[in-house]
Formats: sequence, C-alpha cells, structure tokens
Amino acid sequence: MTLLSYLVSPFFALLFGALLILFHPIQIVASMIGSNAIHASTVILNRLILIALKLIGTRFHFSIPTNLPSDRPLIIISNHQSMFDTTVLLLGFQKHHPKFIAKKELLRWVPSVSIYLRHSGAAVIDRKSGKEAVTIIAEFGRALSSQNASGCIFPEGTRTRDGKMKPFKVGGVAALLSSMPTALVVPVAISGTYALTARRFWPVPLGAQVTVTALQPIEPLGLSPDEVVRKAESQILQLFDITY
Repeated sequence: MTLLSYLVSPFFALLFGALLILFHPIQIVASMIGSNAIHASTVILNRLILIALKLIGTRFHFSIPTNLPSDRPLIIISNHQSMFDTTVLLLGFQKHHPKFIAKKELLRWVPSVSIYLRHSGAAVIDRKSGKEAVTIIAEFGRALSSQNASGCIFPEGTRTRDGKMKPFKVGGVAALLSSMPTALVVPVAISGTYALTARRFWPVPLGAQVTVTALQPIEPLGLSPDEVVRKAESQILQLFDITY
C-alpha cells in the first residue's frame, strides 16, 4: 500500500494543483460578478477537490441535520485538523453560505484561495495581534448578522500538528456572539482530515475515512461565551471519546 501511495502521489499533486490554478481566473471573474457567483464557483471547486480525494480512496461521511434554521445566522464551531476542513464545511453547510475566518498569510498568492478570501466576505486576521483580530471578527459577525449568513470558526486557533484536539479559546467566539445576537451555535466534529495532510501529500494516504458530524445546536441566549464554548467543546470531545 505504501509503494502504491508513492506512485499515486505525483498524479494527485498535479490534479490538485491544476484545479487550484484552473479556478483562479474563474474566481477572479466570479468576484467581479458578486458574492453569489464566487460562492457558486467555490462550491464547484470544492466538489471537484472532493472527487479528487475520492480517487485516492478517501471516503466522506456527512451527518448534517436538514432542519437547521434558515431564518437566522449560524455560528459553526469546529475542531481543526487540516486545510480540507474548509472544504467539508463549505459543502456540508453550502445552503447556509458559510464564511470563514482565515490567517492573513493565505492572502498571499495561493491560487483560488486568496481570491476567494478577498472577495467572499471572509475575516482575515493576524494571529499575532489578538486585539485587532477580535475587532475584525466582531465586524465580520455584524456583516453576517445583517446578511443572515453563517460563519465558521476554529476555536483551537490553528490546525492540529499531531492529530490531537487542542483546548478551545473563547475570544473569537465571544466576538461573534456579541455581534450576532440572533445566531444559533452549531458544534461540528471533523475526523479524518488530519490523515490527508499529515505527511504533506508525500505520500498521499489511500483509503482515508473522513466524517463530518453536526452536533446538538446550542441556543446561546442566557449563556456566557465561555459556557457556549465549553458546551461545544464538550460535545466534540464526547463524540471522539477523548479528554485533554
């Protein structure tokens, strides 16, 4: 299996890179048309990325309730395992038009990704400047609230480096809650995407199993930000059957 992984890796890298480069001019045109166009083009790109991953045997299992409200914004709180977390969240919650909080380094020339972040309404933050980041996230939340849109946040602050979940931080979620008073919080547990990038695609893993599970929504009214974060964190930990 390892030898096959090494043989497949160059072809997957070429396919993945080609998709990002091909969609870069498409994203530019879509950004000129408007937010709906760039959202639609990004959904198509991520569906193709999913197909590319399926070609190396990756299996995806989504468990997302169909009755999540569409008349109020969502705050999607998820653990963070790899770059593909945004792909599975975008596709799993595509009817809610999720927008993301991303690090400013991704604004540098990353084909398709940089254009998407610049024009999709994402919040781009400097993780070294906590106070400024909170301000940007609060502005992001106000924009989402006015649009009745949904935002995704990874309270660990960064992707896991060893596959283990880190304790959730409260600051970013608190900024969203204060600026999105009508939002419903949806905890999401992502498992298996870490295996896709643990070796930086060399070799690519064959037959990875990825699950995306939306857990019991949390009504934040009457709860402190810390209580909301701990409830979401606890649900994810219980699903994984782990503790810190």
